[in-house]
Amino acid sequence: MTRTNKKWIRLYVDGYDLSGYVRDAGSLGFVADAVPDACITDAVKNALVGQITVTCGPLNAVLDNDGTTYPAGLWDTFKGAGTPHVVTVAIGTLAAPAQGDPVFSWTLDETSFQMNEGTGFMSINLSLDQAALITSLYNDPFGYVLHPKGAETGANSGNNVISMGQGAQTDLGGLFVYHLFTASGGGGAGTATLSMDGSADGSTSWLATTGATSPALVTGNTVTVPQAGIIQLGSTAAVRRYLRWQLALVTATSATFFAGFIRKT
Repeated sequence: MTRTNKKWIRLYVDGYDLSGYVRDAGSLGFVADAVPDACITDAVKNALVGQITVTCGPLNAVLDNDGTTYPAGLWDTFKGAGTPHVVTVAIGTLAAPAQGDPVFSWTLDETSFQMNEGTGFMSINLSLDQAALITSLYNDPFGYVLHPKGAETGANSGNNVISMGQGAQTDLGGLFVYHLFTASGGGGAGTATLSMDGSADGSTSWLATTGATSPALVTGNTVTVPQAGIIQLGSTAAVRRYLRWQLALVTATSATFFAGFIRKT
């Protein structure tokens, strides 16, 4: 990961962009548990599949004063304890996050929520810990940005790709991450599907990556607007060297979204 500044970090939770509330995303990482009876030099240490704990935070944030307006703020997102959240931290490289930049994403539970009174505002200290919704097939929360937050009005027909540091196709699957913030269409509502294509050379023979497709996402003024998910590919799913985002607009005419991918290696 290259040198950057925290002002270029963006925080997305459950399809909401909370970057305007958060001062600091805290520490991002994972810890692998050792085998209980392992000695320091035993090769088996930190090798058991599924023995990791992913953490994020503590988030240092400012509490918004109105949870009834759209889009919802930090309070509306985290006021319900015990609900797993799709948490994504996109890390820009000395600029706002762009395609190919690092991303951290996992399904996390809220473990603490502390409020402190500041000068004219309320500050929040919020910690997140791993929820049991990512299977033991995957043990790394770090990947790359496929599509930074932004609006699109049609399918991706260009060679808009990232290779994610891989020299060839892998057959180990991965995690497709998405946040759909808004969409528009007839009557203010629309349906869209997000997915990922792969290519061997980055210029021809683009094929849909098996399993890396969101459900049909319905959004608008009369239903829940944000949608987010982490889709687990099969453990032997083929992931081609070059990847690009893909968008299918069914009844929507535009969609504002983020997409990322965590390749298993």
